[in-house]
Amino acid sequence: MIDSDVKRLQELTTAVEQEASKVGLCVNSNKCRVLVSGGWEGSADIYASWPTIETVDNFCYLGNYISTTGSCDQEVNVRIGKAAVVFSKL
Repeated sequence: MIDSDVKRLQELTTAVEQEASKVGLCVNSNKCRVLVSGGWEGSADIYASWPTIETVDNFCYLGNYISTTGSCDQEVNVRIGKAAVVFSKL
């Protein structure tokens, strides 16, 4: 990720915070994560309110696992595990 991308992401985060504050909402940086995919190396410090938003390699969103590499190994393993639990109850 190049500096202009980091700057743009910070601008978007700040804009979301400003619009949310107009209706009494706030961004909880403890629940936010930054995932950068592709050949990016380095750090992207994105701030919401005070603390830095954590940069992660993968996370679960709406029950699906997303990773920086695009690998679906974790997703497949979770689904196999869930199926195994159901079959063991039969």
